[in-house]
Amino acid sequence: MEQPDFALIYITCPSEEEAVRLARLVLDRRLAACANILPRIRSLYWWEGTLHDETESLLLLKAPY
Repeated sequence: MEQPDFALIYITCPSEEEAVRLARLVLDRRLAACANILPRIRSLYWWEGTLHDETESLLLLKAPY
């Protein structure tokens, strides 16, 4: 099986504005070819013994491998 030519990087951000800021930073430095932002996702996760239920934005980056 052939290795892909790119990596898909999945990042959750506290807000859409933060996702846009990170996307622009990565794209300006040519570290990724494409960024997709899903502005509102609901994340449930354990952190320091407490179950959290938060709204976040999802940033997906497609970067050369």
